[in-house]
Amino acid sequence: MTGSRNQLPCELLAPAGSWESMVAAFRAGADAVYMGGPRFGARAYAENPDEDGLRAAIDLAHLHGKKLYLTVNTLLKEWELRDELGEYLEPLYRHGLDAVIVQDLGVLAFIRAHFPGLDIHASTQMTVASPWGARLTEQLGACRLVLPPGAFAPGGRGDPRDDGTGDRGLRPRGALLLLFGAVSAEQPDRRPQRQPGALCAALPPSV
Repeated sequence: MTGSRNQLPCELLAPAGSWESMVAAFRAGADAVYMGGPRFGARAYAENPDEDGLRAAIDLAHLHGKKLYLTVNTLLKEWELRDELGEYLEPLYRHGLDAVIVQDLGVLAFIRAHFPGLDIHASTQMTVASPWGARLTEQLGACRLVLPPGAFAPGGRGDPRDDGTGDRGLRPRGALLLLFGAVSAEQPDRRPQRQPGALCAALPPSV
């Protein structure tokens, strides 16, 4: 396949429901893994690590040039947004967490406001299935979008990047990861420059 200026590097992403599965994924060649922690993850019965385990997982990933994404993909209550989400994410943010995967638009807005520089991936659970929804997700601050299976009919229009002419040619049949921004070949140490924004009482509504 010939390259082009607009071609993004491919990233092999694997789920990791435990420390052992994370190590196995990296050994098998995964560039990144996504896993849950003790709070706000949809896989409640996975062997998710605690805060210390997540920090160790981030260290292991970065030691080997890999990345770790944290799932924060449940719908949060107002008091969880107000009182708990920031406290949960701050130590991992300071430790160099690469990205979070979210479902709740309130969570997306909160992270965008209070954790600058932390990448946000829109989960397939958002069920974004139109070009307009994809553009809106990007405008709200997500840098990646995972499309739900069967979002666009084969042969029809539906590329989320489509300008309405149907000429962009993307025809997904199953789950598709759409990147809004390029994946950097080098992952800098994000810890020194990260300072969380001040928490305030005025929070966006949870969806």
